[in-house]
Amino acid sequence: MLIGGAGFLLHSAPLLYTCTFLMGVHSTVFGPVKYAYLPQHLESSELVGGNGLVEMGTFVAILIGTIVGGAAAGSPDHGGIMLAAACLVFALIGRFASRYIPELPASQPDLRINWNPFSETWRNLKLAKSDRMVFLSLLGISWLWFVGATFLTSFFNFAKDVLSANPDVVTILLATFSIGIGTGSLLCERLSKKRVEIGLVPLGSIGISAFAIDLFFASHSIALAGHLLGVGEFLLA
Repeated sequence: MLIGGAGFLLHSAPLLYTCTFLMGVHSTVFGPVKYAYLPQHLESSELVGGNGLVEMGTFVAILIGTIVGGAAAGSPDHGGIMLAAACLVFALIGRFASRYIPELPASQPDLRINWNPFSETWRNLKLAKSDRMVFLSLLGISWLWFVGATFLTSFFNFAKDVLSANPDVVTILLATFSIGIGTGSLLCERLSKKRVEIGLVPLGSIGISAFAIDLFFASHSIALAGHLLGVGEFLLA
């Protein structure tokens, strides 16, 4: 975050790209660890709810950060300072909060890291394919992240070029998406009755795809007004 903060203050693209790369490495390590941690700390009846809270928190944090970051970047005078300060503050909050995570022993203390991403990915895919439940869950969460990342990065151009709407509508779309992700994540526990229910995986994937197609047709039914629509005009369109 110090590198990213310096990139914002100096308006340096190389520093920002370096920060983005390092954040990707961090997420690659942290992503599997947080899911592997849950079964060691939660009862089997708590796993679905725990996963739901993690998924909800992850997406809501991404979307809130996008909204706040976009608002800060729009400040012509202090945008860089605000972004750098926000990055450092949230990094420190995360570092402080991590001190309160209960420690657990490694489940495989003798495990050796395979630094070849291709052979390790292939090994993991074969391992997942041997268990149908694991493989379907892998496909489901991959589809969720693929669609979620696509929507997240496309909302800005989608609102302007397709909906002919102003940036305030982008915020509405992001907020609605956040509420949907959070609600769905929490509903998983209730729908599965606190059991690991594999039947929800294809159901969720089909639902995401069906409503994405519905969004396509609904967005093209909005008549262009010749100017960027505000929130009120968009909701009435």
